[in-house]
Amino acid sequence: NPPNIKNYVSQLLAGNCVFEIEDENAQNRHNDYIIVALRTAKGIDLEHYNRTYNYDILDIAKPYIEEGKMVLTKTHLAIAEDYMLISDRIMLDFIV
Repeated sequence: NPPNIKNYVSQLLAGNCVFEIEDENAQNRHNDYIIVALRTAKGIDLEHYNRTYNYDILDIAKPYIEEGKMVLTKTHLAIAEDYMLISDRIMLDFIV
């Protein structure tokens, strides 16, 4: 849906079909994956991530891991439960 809600509603009320086409590229797919995965308790599947994206995520995650804001296991990288309320701030550093 378009970002302007007033325009969206007025177009719908006028009987128009309102939609937007998002250009899906590698950067958008990466960012979408980061945003969705880091909002889950499980976090980022590192095997999937490393196979799919050409980006060194652990370099960015290192300070967060050291501060206890993120948790790294053999298979996943996740935001620590106590920091989920500030997850959007943490995610910003992973967006390309």
